[in-house]
Amino acid sequence: MTAGPTFRDLLDAAAKCCSKKNDASLFSLALPLKSVDPLLQLPLLSSQEEFSCIWDTFPDFCFVATGKCQHLELSGSRRFELAQRFSDSVLGRLIDISQDVPTHALPKTLFAFSFFEETSERKNNLVNAPAVQAVFPRWELSSKGNNCWLRLNGVVTHEAEARELVETIWLMREDILNTKEIMYPMHIQSFSEILKDIKIEKSYLSVIQRGIDLVNHGQLKKLVLAAQKTIVLEKPLEPASMLFRLRKSQSSSCRFLWQRNTKQMFFGASPERLLSISEGKLTIDALAG
Repeated sequence: MTAGPTFRDLLDAAAKCCSKKNDASLFSLALPLKSVDPLLQLPLLSSQEEFSCIWDTFPDFCFVATGKCQHLELSGSRRFELAQRFSDSVLGRLIDISQDVPTHALPKTLFAFSFFEETSERKNNLVNAPAVQAVFPRWELSSKGNNCWLRLNGVVTHEAEARELVETIWLMREDILNTKEIMYPMHIQSFSEILKDIKIEKSYLSVIQRGIDLVNHGQLKKLVLAAQKTIVLEKPLEPASMLFRLRKSQSSSCRFLWQRNTKQMFFGASPERLLSISEGKLTIDALAG
């Protein structure tokens, strides 16, 4: 565990920053932790938050974020430009009172992009996802190897709020250190168990056969088929527990979660990583060309 600042050090740093500001500011502070698994700490961090995000390539890297400090939802042809402007604005006015923080634990703006420039809607009203969701989270917990850091972001208008921010992250770190990690059971239902009683419609089979014929006759080289299915579950899904199971069964995958709220979430385990940036090096793996 990396040596970190004392509670008094944080209070003094926060007070010093507040004395130089007359308006509302975004404050950020981070504390080192002993080696913990962010995925297993998600229930603690998300107990009072609707938004959650996970990016997991454990044991190399695991990142969990919850809550919204600042957020924006966008659509239209300028969505990428406006998303970048949002991130630049947030990080540009951010006051980070942390010191000697590794790159993986720096403040992050998170994004979720759809394939379309307008809000995605379905007739059954189950999905109403913006083209772009931009979130500067309240909590961040990251680990790279045994190097773990907890970060809290918040809006501060005066010294009392800065002190409250320091107290909040200090108490959360104590909770993490003193609370036993929640171990998700390995016998939780898998998707195959959930879907075992769902019959494949005959129309799907005919489409699959047609696709195979087109490939076999050289008219197509590659075809990706998909089907939409609505499933009513007896109880809510626990995506973090499923991702924990996928970590064990598909260790080479990249597990992810974007939970907009308690009713809308997108999660999975991708066998490919399209791109990564590490120590100034960009790596691209474009399997589909």
